[in-house]
Amino acid sequence: MCNNLDKKLSQHLPSMEEINIQRTLEGLPRKHVLLYSPTGMQKAGIDPKKLSCHTVDAKTVGIQITELHALMLKFPSGIGGITVFGSGTTIDAAKYCAMICKVPLFIIPSILSVNAAGTTFACLDAEGDTKTTINTGLAEKILMDINFLRKQGSLNMRGMSDVFSIATALRDWEIAFQNGEYNQDPKNIEAYTLAKKILEEAMGKFSNPEELNCYTSEAVRDIARFIWLSAAITTLHGSGRPESGSEHIFSKLLELSRKRNRNINTPHGISVGTGILLMAKLQENPLYGTLANIYEKTRMLKSAWEDRAFKDDTAEVLSHIQPHYKRGSIVNTHVDNLHNESFRNDLINAVMNDGM
Repeated sequence: MCNNLDKKLSQHLPSMEEINIQRTLEGLPRKHVLLYSPTGMQKAGIDPKKLSCHTVDAKTVGIQITELHALMLKFPSGIGGITVFGSGTTIDAAKYCAMICKVPLFIIPSILSVNAAGTTFACLDAEGDTKTTINTGLAEKILMDINFLRKQGSLNMRGMSDVFSIATALRDWEIAFQNGEYNQDPKNIEAYTLAKKILEEAMGKFSNPEELNCYTSEAVRDIARFIWLSAAITTLHGSGRPESGSEHIFSKLLELSRKRNRNINTPHGISVGTGILLMAKLQENPLYGTLANIYEKTRMLKSAWEDRAFKDDTAEVLSHIQPHYKRGSIVNTHVDNLHNESFRNDLINAVMNDGM
């Protein structure tokens, strides 16, 4: 499917190509770096030791900036490009390396779990227990093996959290304007209008998730299209504002907390999905019911929410969350309520009953 929305936003995305993973990786030259997810390579049935290019197991690196610089010292001299086969943090690491090395980056998603492949930003670990977002520019190309991706089934729906987050991000934007935290009516901004159109199309497409077969090529292409459009809107606007609000503030804190306290890497789609429903409930967002239905029917959050530790971690994060006046969000209005145990527990229980 291609319409005026796609034409308008395609200029803010890397070029796209459908490929066969095995043939593409086997064709990489010797002076080319492949940063790969070992899980993805195993699923694809590819042995990295048999490839001609310089290979790096992403699990041995992480996203700590100093570690990435140490890694780049081991790259072959005169490398011609970097290809990444993975998702999330693996893509962020590759984006940073390609920027520093000043070489083109080719991204092969191993799962459609985030929109990172289409954005100009990488979220990395800085000194101490902090995250930093760096503008790395766009990748050269996104390469998708549709046959491989459709085998990931409903896991691809996790990436739709970066699309559904438009619902809470735009509402935060409106509330910030109403409260005087933002001086321009977002309804007069092009990115706001286009983001709303992306959301409307996505909500229409997935409003009956029980009818969705994520194992088809059509479903994979539909999911990918919406994910890349949500990425393009951030490039157009120059920031994540159109698709990143209070739900992403919450998800970032949750992911950091669970990694620090439990050494658990929480899938981005799950943390953002949880944040979307919590913040939409706080916002009295008119789309809350539809969003809760989508998450309930896809069972995307069910396994995480059935874990008592996840619920405890959610409560812990909300109990310490702080106003974010630079961005403006519903948290600023409800911070005292969220720090109240009774209010907080009622919110969490209500949301988890609706979305599971």
